[in-house]
Amino acid sequence: MSAAMKDCISISSRLMQQIEQYCIAHLPYEACGLLLGTEAKPQTEMPLFVRRFVGIPNTAANPRRHFVMDPSVFIPYLFVPNPSHESIIGIFHSHPSAPPVPSVEDLQTSWIDVPSHWIVSIQNADQPEWQAYRYEKLHPNESGSLTRFKPLRLITTT
Repeated sequence: MSAAMKDCISISSRLMQQIEQYCIAHLPYEACGLLLGTEAKPQTEMPLFVRRFVGIPNTAANPRRHFVMDPSVFIPYLFVPNPSHESIIGIFHSHPSAPPVPSVEDLQTSWIDVPSHWIVSIQNADQPEWQAYRYEKLHPNESGSLTRFKPLRLITTT
């Protein structure tokens, strides 16, 4: 797979609209969930492809500014065999009042091994903004962050 395709991820416009509606329905709180789909195949030029999402309740102490996925809901997706052979290819969460840029808390994620991390900004609910990232482990730096993020190119399908 070319380096250009490694930095891409594909999702249908219909699914994006469904995720946006889910995030808007959870205002003023951050919404969160899993993205399931097919992983990129090294021998092809096909990127990761999101097939569906699963909304997960946010159990954070301050859900207006943080998200914590309810473990009783997401853990089964980690361990129960999936009959449709879908993998967790990403997580998403919304920023109700901020742009789709990782916060300090986002960079302290324990989801670093998931192929993509999506942020949906709904500070303007009429025009949500999206960005997907790949997080990479780093050595501690001056800011204390152990993670850096690399934007991924979204390929929207019909």
